[in-house]
Amino acid sequence: MEKSFQNKGNKVMNLIEGMRSEFAKSKKWHNAGLFAGGILLIVSVLLISQTDEILLKVLSAGVLIIPVLIFIFKEESLVHQEYAENIRRSLMLWDGMGTEPSHLELAQVKIDLGIIDNSEPVFSGPYYDSKLAKGARRLADIITESVFFTKNLSGTVAKILLTIFLILFGLSIFCLYLLIFSDYAKESSVVMAKCIAVLMIYFLSGDIAYLWRRYSSLSNACRQIEKKSDELRRSELASTEAVMKIMDDYNCAVIQAPPLPGIIYQMNRNRLNEAWKSVELKEDK
Repeated sequence: MEKSFQNKGNKVMNLIEGMRSEFAKSKKWHNAGLFAGGILLIVSVLLISQTDEILLKVLSAGVLIIPVLIFIFKEESLVHQEYAENIRRSLMLWDGMGTEPSHLELAQVKIDLGIIDNSEPVFSGPYYDSKLAKGARRLADIITESVFFTKNLSGTVAKILLTIFLILFGLSIFCLYLLIFSDYAKESSVVMAKCIAVLMIYFLSGDIAYLWRRYSSLSNACRQIEKKSDELRRSELASTEAVMKIMDDYNCAVIQAPPLPGIIYQMNRNRLNEAWKSVELKEDK
């Protein structure tokens, strides 16, 4: 469901709503790219096995057009993801340091957002739960919370993708094995061998392998960032410069991978919230 972006008198909630909207748009464009990639795989396999001249021309045109569409979809996804990450950065600074976005920045957010997309899970309660006083330590605490969630969620997605990749690649190897020892005619065997080769190349270098690597790298990067941010949030001598560097490291890490699937967040939200509460820092006195 979508609605126009309106000023509800609550700037923080407007920013959270805007961030959710941009992440939702980014995921939809990204999913469109994945769907187009699947269509490209099907078209490539059909192109190998078809002999009809007209159909071959149509499929050949599809092989040329679909990659362009995939590029456009991925670029649109990246644009909306960057918008969302910029809003998240503003929320971090506002909540952690008390640095409120200017009226000009808020006006630009409204222009960039356009139509609000409410398909993402709704956040219950405050977006950040830090109990520390505003300042460098609170910002470090907020960064640690974000990194903690991103590390675990991206790690879960990476494991799922790796499992899917191994299953599909294993099936391709199994089909190739059956083909070698089958009694099919030579011509049919050649066609099937080409189809299986296309599938194997797709599984090795396509979206599944790429996404697994991206999310795995994100989880590993967050693991390193978490160590530094956790030290800073516990230190009374934490400097603003050091915390800002950690925030920049986190922002650079998350933009290297597509947005995390909303369903993974929904499935793990309660468990992660409980785990985070066990390591929360108490309120400054």
